[in-house]
Amino acid sequence: MSREKDRRTRLPQLVVTPTGYRAFDPDLVRDRKDVQETTVRKELRYQDNGPELTILPVLMLLGGFGLTLLLGASVLSYVLWFLAGAVGGLVVGGVIAGAIAPDREKEYREEHRDADLWAEIPADDPRATVCSLAEEIASTRAWQDGILDAPRHLAGIVWSAVAKDPASSSDEDAEDVAVVTENLRELLRVARDLDHRREYGTPAVDERISAREPTARARALSAEALENGRNTRDLL
Repeated sequence: MSREKDRRTRLPQLVVTPTGYRAFDPDLVRDRKDVQETTVRKELRYQDNGPELTILPVLMLLGGFGLTLLLGASVLSYVLWFLAGAVGGLVVGGVIAGAIAPDREKEYREEHRDADLWAEIPADDPRATVCSLAEEIASTRAWQDGILDAPRHLAGIVWSAVAKDPASSSDEDAEDVAVVTENLRELLRVARDLDHRREYGTPAVDERISAREPTARARALSAEALENGRNTRDLL
């Protein structure tokens, strides 16, 4: 992969990077707005977009213009009172935002024992295949329309499969990831078959689809998603 900057996928929790993939925990990243592009490095990173994004600028402007209109007497005093009011609005807004909006990143780290919010997956890592397949599945019409994977387990499957540090992974974890990969590969075939049937009314393929730790959870969820996909396809 050779891209100058990060690229979004259909899964808000999955980003393509110049060196592979970046996956986010769906417990933290819930939709597209939770991941924003950084100004300098052009990376897509988690951003806690709470109400402070609206509260702070509004109170800064109100404070600045309010003090200027009430106390300003000359051009210099207008400028000084505006700055003082803006700073005061910033402080008040910070207090209000902190009171009504919890810090989701802080809460996440406390609940998960200071675990990372995301995982970087190099392109040559076997887990990158899980990400690649999930990206392709999420690009199908069947998935986007909710016909396939209606409970929306796909992001959770990816995160469960890639979240564990490879250095601490066991042979059982590697086996789970391998099974998840095969399940997602078959699920992708089901998704494409569903797309083909919906568009043309005939199957795309004639052959029959064959069949704890975070990676074990990914294995179970991917098997469930595959089974649900098979059942949905068979009904059409």
